[in-house]
Amino acid sequence: MKASKLLRLIPVFVLVFLLAGPSLMAKGHFEIGFHYSGWSLNIIKNLVGDAFDNMAENFVDETEKEIQNDNPDFYTEDWSSDSDFNADGSNWGIEMRWYPGGHDGSFSLGLSIEKTTINLNMDRAYVDVFLWNDVEALSGTAQINASGGLMMKPMAFMLSFRWNIHPVGRISPYFQMGFGFASIQSLKDAELSFNYNYTFKVTGEEDETGGDSENRTLGELDDERVADGEESMFDKIPFFPFVNMVIGIRARIVQNVHLLVEGGIFNGFIIRGGLSIRF
Repeated sequence: MKASKLLRLIPVFVLVFLLAGPSLMAKGHFEIGFHYSGWSLNIIKNLVGDAFDNMAENFVDETEKEIQNDNPDFYTEDWSSDSDFNADGSNWGIEMRWYPGGHDGSFSLGLSIEKTTINLNMDRAYVDVFLWNDVEALSGTAQINASGGLMMKPMAFMLSFRWNIHPVGRISPYFQMGFGFASIQSLKDAELSFNYNYTFKVTGEEDETGGDSENRTLGELDDERVADGEESMFDKIPFFPFVNMVIGIRARIVQNVHLLVEGGIFNGFIIRGGLSIRF
């Protein structure tokens, strides 16, 4: 079944879920919850740094070509690079949970809507290039500075399964896992920004500068690919998947009102706080 058909089934499922509430209530209890999370993927910083080191050679080659337009005798002798990557964001959601075992049941099934803001930013990246001119025995340096980022705000529909330990206690640990998806449009609407500039210096001469910048969506970039006769990068991506796996603690504040704190995986790493009401 195509993702577009699955998306159309979500409102139908929610409607059936709500209309069936009175009959399901006889077998169990419902819970509605609200939560907010901090999101991070900074664990991959080293991987991104290594990837930038590999990409830096392309920056060096392009900068050398631009410099040689006006200074044909200069060539790259050596270069070094460094970068600072940051991946953070936030998440909020609302969910409905059903406890088939009733108020004291340990297992529950949940359906939630999650809005996540994901920022993948190369806050600072630079390459120092050392050039040499054999003809005039001159040395020069070029400092390349780059920055860029990708921001997306997908809205995902999630199905989750939770198991509480000692569910009747005031404090109840739990384990939860789930999966879901956002529409492919959330990827197409992701905003990509990029900025690159360099300064070329030779002792006794005026500095030369150059660079480029870009700000557009992934959908716009893909449209250009298709216009050039290439295959769309979204053709084989039916939806944007989400996976959730957390360990948490539920604490009863008053009868049927609970505070939840959890941490784990949500297409990245999250620390989440929430409030739930049983009825």
